[in-house]
Parts: sequence; C-alpha cells; structure tokens
Amino acid sequence: MINASLLAAIPSRIINAVSDPQWKIFTNVSDAGVEIRLDGFVGDEYTQSDAASIRGILKANKGKTATLRVSSGGGLAFDGINIHNAMAEHDGPTIGIIESLAASAAAVAVLGTQKIQMNANATFMVHESIGAVAGHAWEIRELLQWIDRLDGAIAETIADKTGLPLATVVNHLKGNGDGTVFNASEALQAGYVHEII
Repeated sequence: MINASLLAAIPSRIINAVSDPQWKIFTNVSDAGVEIRLDGFVGDEYTQSDAASIRGILKANKGKTATLRVSSGGGLAFDGINIHNAMAEHDGPTIGIIESLAASAAAVAVLGTQKIQMNANATFMVHESIGAVAGHAWEIRELLQWIDRLDGAIAETIADKTGLPLATVVNHLKGNGDGTVFNASEALQAGYVHEII
C-alpha cells in the first residue's frame, strides 16, 4: 500500500538548475564585454561549448568585445566551423585566447576571432577530419566524400584566416598521419596566432 503522506511530500515539479537561463558558469558578461569558455568537448550543450549556445551568447551581447577562452581537444567539426563563423560575424571586437590547448574543432573555432593570443605553455593542433562508418560500400564511399569536402572547407578557412598558402595548410592538416602539433612559438611563426602571452 502506498503511503499518502509520503506522496504528498514529493514536490510536484523538480526544477533542474541547468535549465535556468541565469545558470552561467561558462560565460562571464560585464559592461566591458563577454567572455566565453570553450572547454572540453566542442559541441557539448551542457558546457555551452556548442555552436547554438555560443551564437545565442553573441546575439545577446551585440557590439560588445567577445573573448573566446579555449582549453579544448576538439569535438564536432561542424560545431567548430559554426563557432568560427559566429565569432567572425560578431559585430564587436573578438579575441581568442588559447589557454592550454586548441586542437581539432577548437582550433578551427578560435581562428574565427580577430586577434589570437596563446599562452607560452599552450598547444595548438590541426588535423584532417575523422569519421567512422559501418555498412555497404556506397555508405563508405559517401563518408569519404563528406570527409574530403569537410577537409577542403577547413583548409580554405584556415588559409583565408592566416594568409598561409593552401598547400601549406593541407600539409599541416596531414602532418605525419594525424595532423601537426605546434607549441606557442611554432604557432606564432606559422601564422596561427598573433601574440604569445
């Protein structure tokens, strides 16, 4: 038999703090500007590291200086491209700060900012796209076409941002099989960042 007094004690509605729009530990807004953290997995809604969240933050802070602080090994390639585009389209000044690591999709994202700073002990890394498929031959061929197009778009985006020749960027993406890793001085010399801090 169910105890009626226990049922009455259960709240009719449980409020999840994460759904509260004021719950923001990954974004800091002030009169001077907005700081956005791109930590962990690019594309994670929970940490607001997805493109939709970042676009929303930028839309709510039109005209303000937007600083993207990056400590991420990457994630979803299309979210990285979308974050790059959102930062490039923002109608205020944009700054990217590589705090520890900007790799893969996170590297593409930070390149959308106007000025990129990198901590002296941080790492920058670019590589070709990664995908997985199981299925018929046509499904495997289709994935290869997607990856080729995605790699081409990423290479052109990086070349446009850095001024590096497209062939150089393609070589960086290939590396020795899994891209190229740069320390701060190498990233500065290669043209991926503007300043070491």
